[in-house]
Amino acid sequence: MRISLVYCPVVCLPYPPSIGLAYINSFLKNAGHDVSVFDMNIEFFHSLDSGIKKRWNNPKAGGFIKLAEEIISEYNNSINEYIKKILGTDPAVVGFSVWDSNVPISLKVAREIKKINKNIIVIFGGPQSFPLRSGNYLIRENCVDAVVYGEGEETLKEIIEHLECKGELGFHKGALIKKDCNIIDC
Repeated sequence: MRISLVYCPVVCLPYPPSIGLAYINSFLKNAGHDVSVFDMNIEFFHSLDSGIKKRWNNPKAGGFIKLAEEIISEYNNSINEYIKKILGTDPAVVGFSVWDSNVPISLKVAREIKKINKNIIVIFGGPQSFPLRSGNYLIRENCVDAVVYGEGEETLKEIIEHLECKGELGFHKGALIKKDCNIIDC
């Protein structure tokens, strides 16, 4: 199955690249999947002006959320171009690694992906995905089909294998899913 993994801005320290996405990428490739990784966090950091870079490296309380909102407002065309790059891989699944500070851009990208192709399965995972953090909020978003929490590599692999076999989301430990308009904590 074709899968795109996405790490949106703004996450503290845009370098080194996300070890979590590298790990998931390797795990899924070893399971035989065609995986593309998009580290928007590092790419956007290097493409933006020095004023934003300075704020990115020296955040104040709540500064990353405000910076994310500013990037959405001022760099909408760049975000849309990046969405085209993601969709250019023709993914069946797009997975996002979410932190509290990159949720606004992750949701924007996910919404746009769903507008263009509602059949793409969108899965959120990462530190912000635990149900008592933001997982219960994220799964309620129309653009999110599943939220994976905890160590997600096995759960994500199971979800993808079930999608390949059955063509729908199944029940997998460590996931919140939507099934028949209901939200289920598996």
